Amino acid sequence: MSGAMLPPPDGVWGMPQEMLKTIIGYGDVAKSREEARELMKQAGYGPDKRLKVKVSTRNIATFRDPATILIDQLQADLGRRRARGHRHRGLLQPRVQEGLRRWRSTSAASAVDDPDVTFFEGYACGSLRNYNSYCNPEMTKLFEAQSQRDSTRRSA
Repeated sequence: MSGAMLPPPDGVWGMPQEMLKTIIGYGDVAKSREEARELMKQAGYGPDKRLKVKVSTRNIATFRDPATILIDQLQADLGRRRARGHRHRGLLQPRVQEGLRRWRSTSAASAVDDPDVTFFEGYACGSLRNYNSYCNPEMTKLFEAQSQRDSTRRSA
């Protein structure tokens, strides 16, 4: 279990487990799933009215396998019928870049345990690897401040 960075003790920058457990989805998984089922019920979904979900991912094992697990968990949690949506990268990537909002399973990784690479590439405004096009100028300023402040942390 981790956030955007490699978790401790192997990762220097990772979020501590006690902090991770306070974030939605990282604490009591069974409790979170029950709360999600209740929210779906309140929204009018259940065995008689199923939520239609289409999951797209690249058709290679490192992407397809996690997508299959996601789909299986959605089926178990939401009573969703079987649905698969594997695509060749040439078909999927343009849809991602266009910002089409569907459920998408992907693997995003950084070659190093470095917040400069991870945060700027994955979350900064205008980054080509920020596939969800999230943009919060204040967060980008915080990334810049962190980069300057924590540049000596590795030697500590």
